[in-house]
Amino acid sequence: MVKRIALALAALAMTALCLEGVGAAWMALAGLQADALRLDLLDRSGGELPQSAASLTRTGRSQKQGYMIHPYLGFVYDGRDSKAVNSQGLIGPDLLDSASPDAFNVVITGGSVAGDFFVLEWDALRQAVAALPGTEGRTVKLFCLAVAGYKQPQSLLAVAYLLSQGAKIDLLINIDGFNEVVLPGHDLVPAGISPAYPMFWRDLTDDFVDAKSRKLLGRLALWDELGQTWAKGAMPFSFSRTALVLWHLGDNLLKRGEDAALTQMRDREAAPLPSPAGVDPTISPEAVQAQAADIWLRSSLALAKLGHEAGFAYLHVLQPNQYPEGAKPLSAWEQAKAVSPDPAFGEAVRSGYRELDKRIPALRQAGVAFEDATRLFADTPGDVFRDTCCHFNEAGNALLATRVIKRLPEVLTSPTGPAGPSGQDAPARP
Repeated sequence: MVKRIALALAALAMTALCLEGVGAAWMALAGLQADALRLDLLDRSGGELPQSAASLTRTGRSQKQGYMIHPYLGFVYDGRDSKAVNSQGLIGPDLLDSASPDAFNVVITGGSVAGDFFVLEWDALRQAVAALPGTEGRTVKLFCLAVAGYKQPQSLLAVAYLLSQGAKIDLLINIDGFNEVVLPGHDLVPAGISPAYPMFWRDLTDDFVDAKSRKLLGRLALWDELGQTWAKGAMPFSFSRTALVLWHLGDNLLKRGEDAALTQMRDREAAPLPSPAGVDPTISPEAVQAQAADIWLRSSLALAKLGHEAGFAYLHVLQPNQYPEGAKPLSAWEQAKAVSPDPAFGEAVRSGYRELDKRIPALRQAGVAFEDATRLFADTPGDVFRDTCCHFNEAGNALLATRVIKRLPEVLTSPTGPAGPSGQDAPARP
């Protein structure tokens, strides 16, 4: 009897090994990576902190799903979608719950890249800050004001709003740049929305009185829900390459239905609004990016001034991206999977980053602690970027954390902040 059980277990183990071999071979032939698939699976499943490594960073990836309109910040996460969302509509613990003088509050702001950074690196950052002079005897806590799709001045407004509610901030780390110069010209202006407005503004303020639009939204929500259910079922088996391949194939089938509904909805809403919300119809793409870069500069100067007045240290980090010149030697996988097939998209990113580069001297001249991480991966030949937009894998986030941590002693031991940028440091409004 024991021998039969042993033989059965051995046969089962051999079968599992064979399946894993098939899964590994399939992934190699298809150019898939286990780590990248696991991050996609976590995104798709809508997991919760701290178990999920990259959940919530794509919440609301289509239309109104996952977001709620906010009177000051534009939008926040819908707390009904995840237990990881606090009462402010932000991920992680609530900053307003930590006002004790014994607490050293570190706050992360920005968009989805900053959200990834918070989720993946919060513990490493917490330990690094706790080891720095000036934090002895205090409990270091990490908080996130970053929301997928945020661009300035949303981070500025989020900090100001929470300070008005009594928030205590000791160190603010702002990681941004990509959304600021890409979203205005790529998503907002073509839809007749002001480049200064928040992302998703049309979707969030449209009541969907059109019956066909409501039907398409319902179809989109159904496919999305099916995708999340399939991902949640696969999550317990994410250690297996075979399971990852099966999930990936099934998810691709579900995404076809989702993409079809999304395409129909976008086509229906492609026409500009009858009354453009603050858009000059004759504005050029170059002027849009220049205006967006000016908003980025003014917002950072204002955050530095807030830090000086409210008594918190401020570090501004320009996020890495794969498109700017010399940013990274792209691996074969990145060239196939992390580069947009639309050459205009990459050029828009490059030109946007060039606009940001022009404004970096003004930040430094004003005394802002600024870290240009655009080319953080310039000497990293391996895989880092995991999509055609801007997000990078766990290794990339670890490298960014190392760069940020290296700057912290200087940031925390310098005066609280610059004396406050003067009006001449910020460009006049065009």
